[in-house]
Amino acid sequence: MVMVRVTVRIWDLPTRLFHWLLLACVVGLVVTGNVGGNAMVWHFRLGYAVLTLVLFRLLWGVVGGHWSRWSQLPLAPKRVWAYLRGLTPESAGHNPLGSWSVLLMLGWLLLQVGTGLVSDDEIANAGPLSALVSGSTVSLATAWHKGPGKLVLLALVLVHVGAIVWYRVRRQEALVPAMLHGDKTLPEATPASRDSLGTRALALVLLLVAVVLVGFIPGEDVRMPSVPALLLGVGAGVGIGAVLICLDAAPVDSGLTPVVMLRAVSALVLGLFLLFTIRKNRRDAAPAPGKMRNFWLATVAAGAFDSSANVFFLMASRTGTLTVVSVLTALYPLGTIILARVFLKEKIARTQLLGVILALGASAILAVF
Repeated sequence: MVMVRVTVRIWDLPTRLFHWLLLACVVGLVVTGNVGGNAMVWHFRLGYAVLTLVLFRLLWGVVGGHWSRWSQLPLAPKRVWAYLRGLTPESAGHNPLGSWSVLLMLGWLLLQVGTGLVSDDEIANAGPLSALVSGSTVSLATAWHKGPGKLVLLALVLVHVGAIVWYRVRRQEALVPAMLHGDKTLPEATPASRDSLGTRALALVLLLVAVVLVGFIPGEDVRMPSVPALLLGVGAGVGIGAVLICLDAAPVDSGLTPVVMLRAVSALVLGLFLLFTIRKNRRDAAPAPGKMRNFWLATVAAGAFDSSANVFFLMASRTGTLTVVSVLTALYPLGTIILARVFLKEKIARTQLLGVILALGASAILAVF
């Protein structure tokens, strides 16, 4: 009986992006760490990026594509021994040795980032958490981070590259192309990894979770978000998503009526809220007389921008799919952050800026692919 071989999606897009972004960050860390000086600014930024990516991968290993899940790693010692003796069949995902190398690499990166956070070169660069531990711990972490930790990490990278070359030369198996396009030619019965727009959207959510977690690492002159602020932000995001879905569900021939009704209901709800606020605290219900002009200008401008944005979204959703238009619409945080920095003079943490860049990149990929 002839075994039918077909093209099977093994590595989903989030896994592939994680792999190549992590590679770029690790190379950047090694280079900036050796250069030192002003390059250490980027060394810190890349360290935050690595921590974000590793946290994302830990989460993605639970709910990601079939072959990206931790449950699919053949880690049992007997399977490793069988693989070394050449007694295991062709691997669709990670082979036993590759599985252990993945865990070792991620664990070592977490160790390196952790020691970097509490290191201090006693010249110009100190980890953001170094003030929270004892001097002896800082010294030990610094020596490890700059010495054995870095050397072992370089060794792991070289072993990884050597394994790729060995597979290509000795087994005539190219591993790199599958990590680029995600597919392998395998027996027909091989299960495929799900790589739909829905799973990519889930990956974006998990990436944002990782960004928020890393964002709690304190930075200089940065006010970190409180739990109530995060919950309110999530609630606002859910509300905005519901608004977009409702606008898209309106009949095509309804013109701008959905936006007009949206504004009318908003005015009613806000009016009731304003009356409640005035009754509760009259002093805080409106700005001081000297600031009334700026108050009305800001209010009118906000209303104009808000209404225009809803009209633009309604028009866009009627000429394209909601999944693409909504993702593109979600790029608005970039403008918000820039305007807050310019007009409100709010300081942006390095971790927050890096997280925004990663999130925006993921949003663009979700919309295009």
